[in-house]
Amino acid sequence: AAPGGGVGPHFDSYDVFLLQGMGTRRWRLSEQKDLELDPNAPLKILKKMRPSMEVDLVAGDMLYLPPQVAHDGIAAQSEGFCTTYSIGFRAPSNQEIADAFSQWVVETAEIEGQLADPGLKATDKPGRIPTVYAKKIAEAIAQLQIDKETIAQFAGCFATELKLSVTFSPPELPLSRAAFAKRAFAQGVRLDAGAQCVYDAKHLYINGDAFVLLGDRVFWETLADRREARVAALLAKETVDALFDWYRDGWLHV
Repeated sequence: AAPGGGVGPHFDSYDVFLLQGMGTRRWRLSEQKDLELDPNAPLKILKKMRPSMEVDLVAGDMLYLPPQVAHDGIAAQSEGFCTTYSIGFRAPSNQEIADAFSQWVVETAEIEGQLADPGLKATDKPGRIPTVYAKKIAEAIAQLQIDKETIAQFAGCFATELKLSVTFSPPELPLSRAAFAKRAFAQGVRLDAGAQCVYDAKHLYINGDAFVLLGDRVFWETLADRREARVAALLAKETVDALFDWYRDGWLHV
């Protein structure tokens, strides 16, 4: 923003950290309950703002704003430009979670059978939905597994789902499986900065995929917690195979 420039009074529905770059920005803040928007504004600008605090941020300063705290930033430098980096820790809405779960269930479900009605009788009311039809539809839907374990597995996949902007750079000249294992045993491995990895009692989740924890739990938990881990020669072959695949995908490095 040039001197005096800004977006206007607004609020966010998630945690925001405002990191000041060049220039100076003066922030007016308010914890007001009235969050009515101006219907005539092209952006989501507050209709009214009653500031209760004012702070000036210079290069390197950071301001934390909890959700729904009204704020209005004005470039306060006398000349040149002002830049502020808004780092938002956005939380999904319940509707977004439900939509994602519905899509995930559809993509992961394996339902057998096919709609059939060999016993259907002739009728003089062809416009009426047969009872057996609704029953068969219900039987198909009932095969969808929606229990606590399914929901827990979705939660792990949802937590590690990558944003579209995240990309990985696989090695241009990847090591062979044997060379990778040798170097990993000597140096350990670390997750790529863009990789998302968590775990629960049964699964390890990475970048939206779920893996059953059959063994080497301490190693996997250490990798997820610390984002790097030593690779012992005693680890199962399946563990090293998974690490090698992730290395070739750019998800981790030696």
